Amino acid sequence: MSTDQSASSPAPKTNRRTANYHPSTWGNSFIVSNSPDDEKILVHKDQQLEDLKEEVRRELIAAASNSSEQLKFIDAVQRLGVAYHFEKEIEKALGNTFDNYHDTDDINDDLYDVALQFRLLRQQGFYISCGGIHRLPEYMKTCYQAVLDFYREIEEMENIERQFCVHHAKDAMKSLVQTYWVEARWLHEKYIPTVEEYTRVALVSIALPVFTIISFICMGEVATKEVFDWVLQNPKMVRASATVYRLMDDMASHKFEQERGHTPSSIECYLKQHGVSEQQAYDEFHKQIENAWKDMNEECLKPTAVPMLLLSRLLNFARAADVIYKDQKDMFTHSGEVMKTNIRMLLIDPMPI
Repeated sequence: MSTDQSASSPAPKTNRRTANYHPSTWGNSFIVSNSPDDEKILVHKDQQLEDLKEEVRRELIAAASNSSEQLKFIDAVQRLGVAYHFEKEIEKALGNTFDNYHDTDDINDDLYDVALQFRLLRQQGFYISCGGIHRLPEYMKTCYQAVLDFYREIEEMENIERQFCVHHAKDAMKSLVQTYWVEARWLHEKYIPTVEEYTRVALVSIALPVFTIISFICMGEVATKEVFDWVLQNPKMVRASATVYRLMDDMASHKFEQERGHTPSSIECYLKQHGVSEQQAYDEFHKQIENAWKDMNEECLKPTAVPMLLLSRLLNFARAADVIYKDQKDMFTHSGEVMKTNIRMLLIDPMPI
């Protein structure tokens, strides 16, 4: 009897709580119905996609005869975000590269190729010892080892809570080396970029972002994770300090550099793009330097984005450029009596008390 009553009893009423969400911002924007014509277009696009994927597969296989070119092709596919279409092909190609790792001749001594091969193979799960340093030319081994030792010291210096410092420092160095590679390519291809293209690379290759991060690491706890995140956003203060350093360097050193063969400076880029005289280019860059100083002065007004103790490091980098390249003289490359006196006063001669 009780069983029958239980079966026929209505289910208890449930009061469901609601969050009172506002209506969708998008409305019915994504609710569509396809017409027969739309279906035909979709089928056509799907076929186009398959055709393009097949073309990429053919190019990937064709590049197998040159390991260096195949690695660059794989890198390009991954950077475009479409590598998931070609996982099997990439796995096979990198597997072959790994199997022939010690016998590959066409990678040669090019630092970019060596680094790319190391990254792609490690990224794919193939173990390659960092001892791949033996693939570098002799003159590079000492430099590379010094860089590794330097970052090892940073890792030992920082505690676990501040390991983000090491990560940022390594990323900054990678970006710097990448810009050096771009500039080397410009030189070998005798390519003169636009001023805008040059600036994007040159404000990094002047090394100020790396110097900034390293100096902040040495400042200790005042340089918080938020401070390093701020640097990575390439804020106005960093750009302005780098602009002063880069343009003063270029104006002072470009003639000597071009005589011996060097990547184009901002001067050569500006002359080609605008068809003006050298003096007009100087005048323009002096204006840009003046504006950069104004930007730095503005960024130092309270409230500041980061502590003034840190901003002063960036000010000092720009001040150093003003001393080293003053009056369009390259006293870094041609260090005469003035620079020797400056260094002696700073580091050797005791201050009178």
